Amino acid sequence: MNVLFLGAAGQMAQPALQILAHNSAISQLTMADRRLDSVPDITLSNSAKAQKVILDVQDQHALMEQMEGKSLVINTTGPYYLLAETIVRCAVESRCNYVDICDDWEPTKELLKLDNWAKDEGVSVLLGAGASPGITNLLARKAADQLDSVRKLYTGWSIHSDSDITAHEIRSVAQAQQVPAAIIHWMQQISGKIQVWSNGQLHQTQPLKSYVFQYPGGGKIQGWSVGHPEAITLPRRYQDVQECANLMVDVGNKILLLKALSLLIKLRTLNTLSAARLMKTLAKLVLPFVQLNDDDTTSLPKSMPALFAWAEGKLNGESQQIAYGFQPEKDLTMAELTSIPLACFAELFLAGSPQKTGVITPEELEVNQAFFDKLSTRLNCSSAGLQSI
Repeated sequence: MNVLFLGAAGQMAQPALQILAHNSAISQLTMADRRLDSVPDITLSNSAKAQKVILDVQDQHALMEQMEGKSLVINTTGPYYLLAETIVRCAVESRCNYVDICDDWEPTKELLKLDNWAKDEGVSVLLGAGASPGITNLLARKAADQLDSVRKLYTGWSIHSDSDITAHEIRSVAQAQQVPAAIIHWMQQISGKIQVWSNGQLHQTQPLKSYVFQYPGGGKIQGWSVGHPEAITLPRRYQDVQECANLMVDVGNKILLLKALSLLIKLRTLNTLSAARLMKTLAKLVLPFVQLNDDDTTSLPKSMPALFAWAEGKLNGESQQIAYGFQPEKDLTMAELTSIPLACFAELFLAGSPQKTGVITPEELEVNQAFFDKLSTRLNCSSAGLQSI
């Protein structure tokens, strides 16, 4: 199978590329980026060298040329709100299957409108195949499918200040030569308007709204809403759900800083880039006080798993709350936590699945326990399993 990997020089690409290099189903791997200095040298399992090409994805003619003869396009270029629709349209027109890690709700909503066209062309377009969205969608399905009906469905991620994954991200941000794209995107997620599912329909609202819920084994948890695709896509499968949102938890006093940044962006005192630069400056200031664990031992305890999904509804006529979580057992960067699942999702295509065509999101995939086991192994995670109260 011939595979085109877009954004191969980026941090989010590297872990996935290392995994895919060992997949025997790939006969040719083309790694494309605007710059080649950070694209790794990769030898495939068939001893062939992966090809490197310079490509600006905004050049549609050049992009279509690279897609010619390819079976699968893997896209890690961003920002998705600027680039995703053009790339997806080119993939569908080229009749290439497609997978990405899009975590912007706006382009997700627009790309879902291409569903019928993708079906007509016999193409599968998988959006948001990373950590959140991605793993969170699968966890949401595992939780919600245990219930007869679903009233509330939350996905989310923890940013506990004492966890090693957060400590290493602080170091990564502080030492980066440029402001990481993920931080710029985070500022976008917490500013402007976002869409959440409320009272059985989509509502546009301010971000960082408080949600309080009872997590199995974790007690009462407070989460804060951010703009993410899960709130858009999960109600398509669970049509009886009344409330759906993506949340940050274990935020603590950092919510005051985030709300201040959100307000300054709203007042146009800052834009998302300048707010992200301020976050980078703050990371430099706090880095000397952050304890880093470099020996790959187990992360410090947290009140919540790194990624989770929580569902509330009815089971046999009784109210029930069910949750699933994934927790890294050793240090993982944000890039690893996102890119490794991307590789696992891409391997579904390499193995001849999914059979479903159109524009789809992870909760629509018919994945079995073997997929979760492989995902857990590669992420050095343990599936928290079913927890109910």
